[in-house]
Amino acid sequence: MRTWRAFVRGLDEQSTYGRDYEALLERNVEDLRAELGIGAGPHRAGLGAALRFAAALTAGAVVGSLMMLVLVSPITLALWWRGRRAKAQALAAAP
Repeated sequence: MRTWRAFVRGLDEQSTYGRDYEALLERNVEDLRAELGIGAGPHRAGLGAALRFAAALTAGAVVGSLMMLVLVSPITLALWWRGRRAKAQALAAAP
């Protein structure tokens, strides 16, 4: 629920990315917050926001799954290879 609220809040607010850093340092925090729309009251979410949130969750799950596949595959392959070698050695040692 907190992630949903943060997502909706982020849709209505602007960011400081791409702005001149030195100019931002000279600004008053309250004025900058007002300009960016940060803390401007309750945020309403419609169907479009829900669809975008669902798409973001799906993309995150896909990317996370692919990363796990990339990271876990070498471990799985090494364990399989080790088991195969152990089985071959056991068969060779059997009378």
